[in-house]
Amino acid sequence: MPIPLMGLYVIENDNILNRVAGTGYCASAPKKYTNKDCIHFHVVETKKPYKLRFGEHQYSIDLNGERLEIEEMHYFPLTVGQQSIGLLELGCLESINDSDYKWVKSVIHDLAISLQLTQNIELQAKAEKTRK
Repeated sequence: MPIPLMGLYVIENDNILNRVAGTGYCASAPKKYTNKDCIHFHVVETKKPYKLRFGEHQYSIDLNGERLEIEEMHYFPLTVGQQSIGLLELGCLESINDSDYKWVKSVIHDLAISLQLTQNIELQAKAEKTRK
């Protein structure tokens, strides 16, 4: 499953999606999304995965001196309970087969919980810092 484009987004202030980690993005690619009409917010709000397929030469990225053609983009909401906390974005060079898709879906929940725990630790550290 070749995935040269990967982004991890967290929701900030209920209205900003901020890319906190990723690879394969050019320097001019947006790190934050505020437009509620974009695919990213659609996935977060519906809490349902979304897939975009591209034709030949429709979407490509430059990575390590090579131009790579992205065949599919996958967007997975990261939820804990009923609360959306972020988004995983994957750009694939070929279609994801069923077993790879099931594997990604199986790790999404663990990724969401880990992300939420990290955010909680950061919030607690900020709160303790302001009390001192």
